[in-house]
Amino acid sequence: MWDEKDDPCQIKNPCYTVRMYVLISFILAILPSLFLVRYYYKQDRLKPEPKGLIIKIFLLGIAGTFPAIILELVISGLAAQNMTGYQIMEQALTRSSWDDMQADMQLVLRNARGEQRVRDIAFYSSDDEHGLNRMLMRFMAPADVKGTSFLTLETSGEDDERYLYLPALRRVKKIASSGSGGNFMASDFTYYDIGMPNLEDWTYTLLGEEEKKGQVC
Repeated sequence: MWDEKDDPCQIKNPCYTVRMYVLISFILAILPSLFLVRYYYKQDRLKPEPKGLIIKIFLLGIAGTFPAIILELVISGLAAQNMTGYQIMEQALTRSSWDDMQADMQLVLRNARGEQRVRDIAFYSSDDEHGLNRMLMRFMAPADVKGTSFLTLETSGEDDERYLYLPALRRVKKIASSGSGGNFMASDFTYYDIGMPNLEDWTYTLLGEEEKKGQVC
């Protein structure tokens, strides 16, 4: 089932992330300096420099890394704030915290009179070795649609492959690209809506931002 912690836009603790970034950058700045100081001090045996001077230069070198770290954090923050709607959608689609997923879902159909029909669905999704998504939706109930299955295969080309299995006819029907606008199982969804969308088919506009758990989104 879907969990908030799996939200690709969710940042668990941004302050912790920044602290870890600064700490790692600080360590990476110190290690080469320590190695070079030790190496040159051992090589300079004939006329060694005063240890106090070497330590001061070493500390000044470390202090010089902090402006660079702060500048990079500021630039990264500004770049994130200036992201376009298209870039946000692109990251939302490509960034995930799982390689495969399984879920139990329900499709609820309501008509104008308020009557509803419920469809129980077993949902499976995984990526292949090329990072292309494979998604299967298998209807489990009620009896009149049980066994009906819908398979979507993401391709490296423009259009994904979509297949519908109809148990009553015992055959597989391929949904052509020209027919992807048809209604999916008598719902308001189209076959195009099921699966990975093509970003180039839409125009995205960033309407605004809001703060969530201390992070501007």
